[in-house]
Amino acid sequence: MQLTADNVWKQHPWLNILSYDKNNQPMRGQYDPQVVFDMMFKNMSRVGRQEQLLSVLDGVKEASSALSKKASARDQKVLEQYYDSIRDVEKSIERARQNSREVNLDKKISDIDPGLKVGNLGERIKAMLDLITLAFWTDSTRIVSCMLANTNSRAHYDFMGVNAEFHYVSHHVRNKKVLPAYDKINMWHAGQLRYLIDKMKTLKDGTGTLFDNSLILWGSGIKHGDYHSLTDIPLVVAGGGGKIELGRHVRYPEAQPYANLLLTIMNIMGAEAKSIGDSTGQLAGITEKANFKPRNPDDGSWKIVTNDEKTLTAKGLLRISIESENEYYQLRLSDKSNLEIRIPFMNNHRLRFDRGVGKVVTVTGQYKMVDGKKTIVVLTKVEVN
Repeated sequence: MQLTADNVWKQHPWLNILSYDKNNQPMRGQYDPQVVFDMMFKNMSRVGRQEQLLSVLDGVKEASSALSKKASARDQKVLEQYYDSIRDVEKSIERARQNSREVNLDKKISDIDPGLKVGNLGERIKAMLDLITLAFWTDSTRIVSCMLANTNSRAHYDFMGVNAEFHYVSHHVRNKKVLPAYDKINMWHAGQLRYLIDKMKTLKDGTGTLFDNSLILWGSGIKHGDYHSLTDIPLVVAGGGGKIELGRHVRYPEAQPYANLLLTIMNIMGAEAKSIGDSTGQLAGITEKANFKPRNPDDGSWKIVTNDEKTLTAKGLLRISIESENEYYQLRLSDKSNLEIRIPFMNNHRLRFDRGVGKVVTVTGQYKMVDGKKTIVVLTKVEVN
């Protein structure tokens, strides 16, 4: 099952796709939860009759009543929970449609996807997450992909008080005023993962819950919207049926292809694949504790190496600091002091400086004295050690 809550970005069509078939052909996600629900629970040959029903459950009322009378007390509870779950999804879809609104799409949105109706994105995503839960619980499918937003999303989050494009607020370095809106959207997205997990935990499945027997991979295709950083992408793996060592933050000492994680997950789920995409092998530290050696140990060499009246060269651990609307970098030195780096946007972008965060780097640049401390204001060279 493929779901998407976002529009289609025609200039870069690959941004809209998460799934491909066995012939490597893209499988576009369905953005209407009602269509997905109908495919799962309605007999399309009798669609005329079923459209007259208030609920799909009305069509099986007599049969379900007879079945409940024959079932044990335990099975009756399972059936009741099953029917309640279906009705909950119907209500979610109904709310999404009632809250949707027809609007005149501006030319930009029309060029992206003329067929996309703008509506209550929040209710639509909730309905999709309910459908995922129900699809897994009923064994309607074993695999689901769901795109909440593509990396060029023009979706508006006005349902939560953010009347601006997601893509626009992701470029917050040059416009500090949009950072609170960007944080609000990201926190809401994280909350949807929590909602999905909590929903799965309410459903019994075998000796455990649906969550216990499912594996969720949640994340983003880009690290920093303004700098377009594609390294050190944060990903969350949850569930896994006891096959994954949970409750940890694993940071790999060396760069790994994202496809290595996909290959590892495929094998955990029994696919026994040898490769996928640009994978180079399975990842250690997923099914067992990583036990990686400490990364970036301070060997005493983190310091200002050379400096004159205008320029300096320094080595240290690069970190990012965000204070209110101010975002800047710090170079951690061996004496526990920090060398601040406050550089123009394009200076950062050209040198791809953001990719060095969390790594030991050597930087050269022009500095000024700010509040009695050296502060780099222009970078001329960056080396990742």
